This record gives sequence, C-alpha cells and structure tokens, in this order.
Amino acid sequence: MAKTIGYMRAMTTNPPLDIYYRDWGLNWADLGVITANNIQGSSMGNIGGGIAVLAARDHIWRSVDWGYTWNDLGAITVDWISTFVHLGHRISLMIAGTVVWRSTDYGATWAAVSAFPAAPLAVFLSAAHLGNGVVLASSMTPHIYRSADYGTTWLDTGVVGGTLCLNPIVYMGSGICLCAANAGRILRSTDYGVTWVERPKVTGAGDFMSAAYLGNGIVLLSHSAGGRTWRSIDYGLSFTNLGEIAAVYLGFCNLGYGVVLGFEAAGTGIWRSLDYGATWTFLGHLLGTAYRFTSAYLGHGAVIAGATTHVLRSQSAFHTWE
Repeated sequence: MAKTIGYMRAMTTNPPLDIYYRDWGLNWADLGVITANNIQGSSMGNIGGGIAVLAARDHIWRSVDWGYTWNDLGAITVDWISTFVHLGHRISLMIAGTVVWRSTDYGATWAAVSAFPAAPLAVFLSAAHLGNGVVLASSMTPHIYRSADYGTTWLDTGVVGGTLCLNPIVYMGSGICLCAANAGRILRSTDYGVTWVERPKVTGAGDFMSAAYLGNGIVLLSHSAGGRTWRSIDYGLSFTNLGEIAAVYLGFCNLGYGVVLGFEAAGTGIWRSLDYGATWTFLGHLLGTAYRFTSAYLGHGAVIAGATTHVLRSQSAFHTWE
C-alpha cells in the first residue's frame, strides 16, 4: 500500500516526491543483448499499459511487461526501420524506407498502409503525432510529410526551408510545431504543420540533432557542435544557450514533472534535470555500453534505452507496483 500512496503523491507533485524512492533514471540495469542488429534511432516507443516496441534494422521487438523481456516479431520490412510514433487508440506507425507501416493492436502485428508521395526522399529522422490522427514526418531532403488520417495517406508539403537538412520534429500543442534543422535553423508551424515559417537562426548553434517538448512552452534542443543544449520557454520563438552540458549531443527523454534525461549520443554518460532542463546533473556512465540511439519513458518512473544491441532499463522499474 505504501508504494501505491507514493505513486499517487508523485502524480500531483513536481518533481515527484518519490524521486529518490523510484529514482527516475538514476540507476540502471543492463538486460543484455536483445538483438543481433543495432537498435535504430527514433525507433523505440511506449504504446502504453507496459507495452513497448523497438526496431533493430528490419525487425520489430515487443515487450508486454514494462521492458523486462522482449519478443522478436521477425523481419517486418525489406528496408531498415527509421522512425516510430504512437498515435493512441492502439494505433502505431513506423517508417521503413518510403513505406509507412501501421499496427492497430498495440504493435503485435504490422501491415504496410501507404507509401510517401514521389519526391527526392531520403532518411526519415523524426515523426510526431499532433492528435486526432494528424501525423508529421521529417526527412533529410528537406520535405515534411503530413497525414490527417492516422497515416493512411500522406501529403508532401513541399520543399521546406530550401536546402535544409530537417532533423527532429516536436509538437507543442494548439497546432504549434517545431522542426529543427542544420546550421542553427528553426522551422515553426502554427497550423498543425500545414505551412511552415523559418525563424531567425539560433546564433552559435550547429546542426540540431535532438529535441524534446517538456510542456508549458519549454523546448530543448541539442546539436552536434560541442554538445551544447538550447532551451526555449516560449514555444520555440527564442532560445537560450545552456552551454556544453556534454562533450557530444544529448538524446532527450521526457519523464514529466520537470524530470528529463539526456543520453550522450556517442558515449556512455547520462544526465538528468529536475527543473525542466534548466540545470543538469551528471549521473555517471552506464555499464560501459556506448551509442544509446534511442529511449522511451514507460510511466511509473521506468525508462528504457537502446544501446547498440543491448536494452538498458531504469532500476526503478524493478519495483513491484500494486
């Protein structure tokens, strides 16, 4: 019963009162080698109810026990899976090459539903669900693709931002979207991704590689040059340079309540912020396993991270919840 009470208190507190009880990414366990192929970037996701999926090359792996154990669903596609996004209502999408695959049963089975319109397609780096079946996908070309029917059909919004390399895309609510790009450039939409406007270049920033929306208008960006992190508190209208938090850029994982993790993209370090990304604490190195390309928050303080062929899991997840 004490554990249940602790969780209920966490739901109404910022940061949660059980931050040191469940540790929220403070301690980790290596579950060992899960796949023979490297886990792909942007391809690990939380489907809800303790169900999670990850992509390793052309395979989908699925867990139904909060990331404890994983089942290989086999080779789903002929192309490498690059991006995963959950849409709610049991529906999830993944992108492999130019084809969109969809699951309507919490990731248990997958079927190809559409291909992107003819265009100079390249690697897809990010996707975001805007609610009500509206989905955006960014590519390196630089095109942004939009679906308004849960990924069944897609519209190419055209060349966005000239010759930009489009990287992470995030949704901030009320139709406001942000797409970070190379050379410190930012694209922003206020109409659910139908049209885009390039914002003034972020001075001193390099190529943005990762982004996270933390709520309350707060956005984090990290770029490749020196691992500097940038923070906005006005829905991406302006950014403040937080300096070089790590030697390489960070991949973010938002746990809510102002708690956010930062994984070194090509290293073994993990960082944590308890104040919506304003300040950061180095938590140490994770088991000597490098290259954490992707991560997902499963709820209840539990986090999973893909590290080459391994899956790492927050030690807090080993508690039993009532």
